[in-house]
Amino acid sequence: MKKVLLFFAVALILGLVATQVVNAGSDQAVMDKLEQLKKSVQMQQEQLGILQQQLEEQKALSAESRKTDLTEVKKVVLEQLGGQDVLPEWVKRIKIGSDIRIRYHGYFGREGSEYSGGDKGLVGGAPVKIVDQPDRHQPRIRWRFYVEGKITDELTAYVATCTNAGVDRGFPPKGSDDFWESATGTVPFGIIRTYIDYRPKALPGSYFGAGRFAKNFLHTIITWDPDTNPDGVYASLKLPGETFSPFIYTNFIVIDEQALDPEATLWLSQVGADIKLNKDITWTIAGTYSYYAGLNDAVLRVEGADQNLAYLSRGYGNTLKRISTTAATARQYVYAYEYRLAEFITFLKFKVEKVPVVLTFNYIENVADNVPGDRDTAYWVSGKAGENKRKGDFSLELAYYNMEPDSVFARFNDSDISHSNRKGFFARAEYSITDRFTARLTPVFAKLSRNVYNDHPGYWTGTGTDSDQKSTLIQFDLMYRF
Repeated sequence: MKKVLLFFAVALILGLVATQVVNAGSDQAVMDKLEQLKKSVQMQQEQLGILQQQLEEQKALSAESRKTDLTEVKKVVLEQLGGQDVLPEWVKRIKIGSDIRIRYHGYFGREGSEYSGGDKGLVGGAPVKIVDQPDRHQPRIRWRFYVEGKITDELTAYVATCTNAGVDRGFPPKGSDDFWESATGTVPFGIIRTYIDYRPKALPGSYFGAGRFAKNFLHTIITWDPDTNPDGVYASLKLPGETFSPFIYTNFIVIDEQALDPEATLWLSQVGADIKLNKDITWTIAGTYSYYAGLNDAVLRVEGADQNLAYLSRGYGNTLKRISTTAATARQYVYAYEYRLAEFITFLKFKVEKVPVVLTFNYIENVADNVPGDRDTAYWVSGKAGENKRKGDFSLELAYYNMEPDSVFARFNDSDISHSNRKGFFARAEYSITDRFTARLTPVFAKLSRNVYNDHPGYWTGTGTDSDQKSTLIQFDLMYRF
């Protein structure tokens, strides 16, 4: 019995010893494996570092090679030209830009929007019948070409040309589209901007200029069409600040210059400020006063005949009055009221989940003497989300507007919202197909703001009898920037 117990004791001891030996061997194997993996990772990191260094060296060599190649090419060209750089310094300061737009422009549901007889209701001053118009499908094209020349660090010259359906009609139109209306004719082309702009370094944010210029003041389309480029002189003074930046814009604009009659002109002054509420919210507020003078004295020569602004535009919704039944057609009608526009405009810019949003409110009142209180007010309320800068960007704008007959000078505002005496809804959706190519859809639903044909004998707005005029405009644009 003692021998048996002794045998089992010895076996147990040997088993424990063997287990320890096996475990020790297993632990050592794991440690060896970890050491091998560590060395492998270190080697891979060293190889990655070597490859990264080689890549950086190749980039540097490639950039240096391109620079050297350009230098050699320039050297060879200069040698061929006798060692002279033929391009003057001012040529090197020129920037060129261009864009093209193909537009579908369609009118639908035009109820009571055309006169069936007479000269748009002007001849004899007698009421004529209003009839509905059929739908209209009108393709349009626009091509603009811009040149910017940096004369000095403070002085810049701008020139822009554009297709324009009215260039060949003897007067400067405000639109920029040409129509698909001829299989053999040429596209009219004209100068839309040509001006000098001065921005002194001593007055950061301020500038002065003259010519046919891009509008420098704040506005919406109920006062100014995007394609309208006024002639005259302008100035802007701004005091940049971190949270509060006041500004003053002033313009003297020549509407029409006459050899004998007084000129038709516009003085426009705007005072406001940009207020930085925080890093993502900016509030802009401004007040504007526009003083129009000599509108009834302006006479433009159109297709060989003299026509005043009132007759030429048929009022565009502004109220006209008949002053003669025997004078030449151009002088039979004039604007019934003057235009002294007091305006308030504000923009609130902020972001929602990194999406830029702009809320806009524009209010105008014609404060000239004798303008009836039910015809002197206009306003625009809109909101826009998104902006179009890169491929995939999308923006959406929605607006409501109301323009009473004599609240704005209708010849300058956007024709797409029917100039004046209109109210309705405006919408615009735009998508960037590429960084430079965008598609845009713009529906506009408009109707008469006020029926004023029969309630004011002897006066005429170019719109309305007993008919409730209304229309729907649909625009679809494809635009490419070069």
